[in-house]
Amino acid sequence: MNDFHFNTGRIDTMSDLHEHSHAHASPKKDDFSAYVLPLSILLAAVILSFSITSAADSLGTSLSGAAMVGDGNPLPPAGSGDGELVPSNVPVMAELMDNAAGVLGSDSAPVIMIEYSDYQCPFCRAWYNSSKDNIVQKYVDSGKVQLVFKDFPLSFHPLAAYTANAARCAADQGKFWEFHDKVFDEQNIADPSGGTVNYTQADVKQWGADLGLNTTQFNACADAETYAAEIQDNMSEGQAVGVTGTPSFLIGLRNAQGQVIVGAQPYATFDALLASLTN
Repeated sequence: MNDFHFNTGRIDTMSDLHEHSHAHASPKKDDFSAYVLPLSILLAAVILSFSITSAADSLGTSLSGAAMVGDGNPLPPAGSGDGELVPSNVPVMAELMDNAAGVLGSDSAPVIMIEYSDYQCPFCRAWYNSSKDNIVQKYVDSGKVQLVFKDFPLSFHPLAAYTANAARCAADQGKFWEFHDKVFDEQNIADPSGGTVNYTQADVKQWGADLGLNTTQFNACADAETYAAEIQDNMSEGQAVGVTGTPSFLIGLRNAQGQVIVGAQPYATFDALLASLTN
């Protein structure tokens, strides 16, 4: 999601360079400049290339003090704290439940945790592998936290939006979370090392069949982009609350504003914040 542009300043055109170097010049200097000019341009190109490379190296190592993640999304340093405050105009947590793809836990849980995620994002899968079950067992099953899943498919993951729609189609048949888990589990099998998996629409449909869904209904729903508006609403909401990459999480008391945590942070980071809100 983050594109880095380097402003190298204005580079004169060839005609400008000739105009500048030939001003008030004698014929002898003109002959000499014919050799100097190409060398000057070559030297300038080398210097410019070095400057851009150095700037890119510096940017890549200075962002959050961590490696780049999520195909270009910066991940905050591990255990970076209690989260970032959302803009003052963001509604309280209870008012952000509309158009959720899936909800797990009690409607009376004092804390709501909203995940904005991309099914094809390897870092969303890393969080699923390392933290989701622990949070469900400790906080959701105990009635302290309600876990909400919202879609934030990134454009450079070609199957993310299709899968987000398909998951909602699975929800129509009462199997959102089963399908959600299936998508990540199948990618774990395909690439245990944790990289981006380039699965297909046929794979998505097969996963639905594996779960016993009515495939005629499921496949038609998936192909029709039935929930495109709801997915777009999730993305617009995520941007409004401060989502800058996937996965991102908005966590807070039900009747208060939340805090944003960006990235597949260690379970300890979420545990610390959730404990502070539920104790």
